[in-house]
Amino acid sequence: MTIMQIAWIITNLTVSVLMITASILLLRERHICAVLLLIGSCLSGLSGLASHLVVPLLTRVSSPDQIGQIFAVIGGIGGIGWLLLAIGLLLLALNRRSQRHRIAELEQIIASRGA
Repeated sequence: MTIMQIAWIITNLTVSVLMITASILLLRERHICAVLLLIGSCLSGLSGLASHLVVPLLTRVSSPDQIGQIFAVIGGIGGIGWLLLAIGLLLLALNRRSQRHRIAELEQIIASRGA
């Protein structure tokens, strides 16, 4: 393994741990966006690690056609992970926006009753 591969693995692990930690912290809200963020974080992190850890080992024992299929599967899993992560972030943003609007409405109601 080269220094660049080791650095990439460490970076990927760090980013994956941070994304999974953030998702777990959001799980307390019991919203689907937190679940999507967690699943997407896990899938994208695992596919990144698999591409640098598993594939080099398989290249020694597999044919080129099988290696291409393995890369396609790992890339597909990573793509689905990033898609789920993006959908989770979008749902989280929409949820926060609707909460902000509702809080503003309630503050206006309180202000109108107090005046």
